[in-house]
Amino acid sequence: MSTLNVFTGKTVEEAIANGLAYLGLTKEEVNIEVLNEGRKGFLKIGSKEAEVRIERKATPKPKDLPLQKGKVWVESGVIHCIDSTGEKEKLMVHVPPTILLYKNNELMKDKCTISESDQVKVNFKNEEIETKWKIEMTKDRLTATLKVEPGTKTFYKLRDQKPAREIKLEAIKTVIPNLTLTAEEIHKRLMRLGITTGIQEEQIDAACKAETNGEFIIAKGESPVEGKNGWLEYLVDVKEGKSFKERKDGSIDFREGVDIPSIEASTTIAIIHDPIEGLAGKGVTGEVIVPKPVQPLVVKAGRGVKISDHQILATSMGRPSVQMRGNTAIITVLPKLEHRGDVGLESGNLRFNGDIVISGNVENHMEVVANGSVEIRGTTSEAKIKAGQSITHYSNVIASEILVGNSERIEISGEFEQQVETMNQLLEPSNFETEIGVFVQMPSAINSTIYSSGDVFINKQGCYNCTIFAKGLIEVKGFVRGGRLFAGLGARLEEAGSKGGTPTLICVPHDQIITIKNVFSETTIQIGKRVYKFTKDMTNIVARIDEQGSISIR
Repeated sequence: MSTLNVFTGKTVEEAIANGLAYLGLTKEEVNIEVLNEGRKGFLKIGSKEAEVRIERKATPKPKDLPLQKGKVWVESGVIHCIDSTGEKEKLMVHVPPTILLYKNNELMKDKCTISESDQVKVNFKNEEIETKWKIEMTKDRLTATLKVEPGTKTFYKLRDQKPAREIKLEAIKTVIPNLTLTAEEIHKRLMRLGITTGIQEEQIDAACKAETNGEFIIAKGESPVEGKNGWLEYLVDVKEGKSFKERKDGSIDFREGVDIPSIEASTTIAIIHDPIEGLAGKGVTGEVIVPKPVQPLVVKAGRGVKISDHQILATSMGRPSVQMRGNTAIITVLPKLEHRGDVGLESGNLRFNGDIVISGNVENHMEVVANGSVEIRGTTSEAKIKAGQSITHYSNVIASEILVGNSERIEISGEFEQQVETMNQLLEPSNFETEIGVFVQMPSAINSTIYSSGDVFINKQGCYNCTIFAKGLIEVKGFVRGGRLFAGLGARLEEAGSKGGTPTLICVPHDQIITIKNVFSETTIQIGKRVYKFTKDMTNIVARIDEQGSISIR
C-alpha cells in the first residue's frame, strides 16, 4: 500500500521539488507521474501550473512479522497492515474529515476496516494562496512603494502511528512560501501607472523573494531643491537682552555685565540679499516638480536707520533692533533709559520709547512700559511690566503681570477641569508668527501671569501657581507647581506637579513636544485637543502626538 499526493509548481521541476521537500524524500525513494506539464499563458491569462503525483515506493514488510501480525500502523507517511489469523479480528482505521482515504477506489468516511488485500490511497485537500501585492504612490509623486503579502502553499501528510488493532489517522500540516510575484508583473503594473523614473531594480528583486510581509520603495523621484527667500546678513550683533556673569555661589556680578549691543551712527547694520530660486525636481511619473516660489524680504527702515543700495545703515547712535513680521523686517536703532534705584511712588510709573534698565526693585502697583527691552535687577512685586522686545529679571517676580512683544492678555479662568476646553481655541498647528529676539527671562515666578510673543525662560527655582502663555518655547530649569502653561513651540521642564497633587496643566499645539525630567501624578498635559493626566510619578518623559493621533509618552 502507498500514500498518494499531488503537487503543483510553475514548472514540472518546481512541482517535483515542492513534493520532495514536503515528503522529505529523494527521487530514488519515490515514483513520479507527471499529470500536467502546465503552460505560461499571456499576462497570466490561460496559464496553468504543472502537476505531478509523487508516490513513495513500496517498502518491504518488516522482518518481525509475528510481532506486527493483526495490526495496522503508519510509518513515514505510509499505511501498513498485516492481517490476523482469525477472520473475526478486523483491523480498524478512523478517518477524520480533513483526510481523503480511498479503499479499493472507494472514498471512506468516518471509519473502515482494512486488510493486506486492500488497495489504499490517501489524498489531502492541499491549499495554495498567491502573493498579494499593490503599488502605492505618494501624493507628491516622489516615491512608489510596493506592499507585498507573500502567498503560501499548505501540504499535509500522515502522522506516524504505532502498530495497533485500531488507529485514528492524523495529518501533519506543512506551510511553505508560494512566491508567485514576478519582476515582469511589477514592471507591467508600473507602466500602467505611468511610473517610469527612478525604478529600483534591487528593491523589485527583493520584493519578489520576500517570504514575509514587507514594503519596498521601488521607484524614487528627484526632490526639488527649495530656494531661499530674501534674507538679511547681519554685520553687527542684534541679539536682544543683557546677561551678567554668575559667581560660583550663584549670585550675579553686575560689575562684569555684558552691555546691550550698541552702534555708532553710519554703522552698516546688515546687507539685504535677494531671494535665490530653487531647482525643479522630477516625480516617479516623469513630471517636473516645481519648487516653492521664493519671496524677496521687505525691509522697512525705522527710526535711526536708512537703506542705501541693499545696505541698512544707522543714522544715530543706539541699540539695533530687528522685528520680523512674516516676510517683513522692521529695523530701528533705539535709545536706552537707565533708571537708578527703585520704581515706586517717588519715581512714578516708567514709560519710554526705547530700552529701560532698572537697577532696583519695581514696587507694588507700579508699571514699567517700553517699546524696546526692559531689564530689572531687583525684585518685581505686584507690578505690571510691558515691553516690545524682551524682559529680563535678575531677581524674583511675585504676583505680577509680565507682557512682552505683541502678545495680548488671554483670560483663562474657571475651574481647573474647564481650563482644558478653554485652551482648545489656541491649540491649532504651531503657525504662530513668533518675533525674533522676543523673550522673558527670570529666576523664579510666584502667583504671576506671563505673556510673550516669543519665548519664556525660568532659569533658577521655577514657578508656582502661574499662568504662562508663550508663542515660542517655554523652558523651566526648576519646578512648575500648579498653574497653567501654554507653549506655542513646545515646553521643556525640569519638574511638573507636586507630591500633593497640585493641579498643573501644560499645553502645546498638536505638532509640538513636551519634555519633562520629573512629573508627578495628577499633572495634566494637553497636545492639540488630546488630553492626558498622569496617574503616577514618571521621569524623563517625552510627549507628542503619534501617527494614530493619540498622545505618545516615552
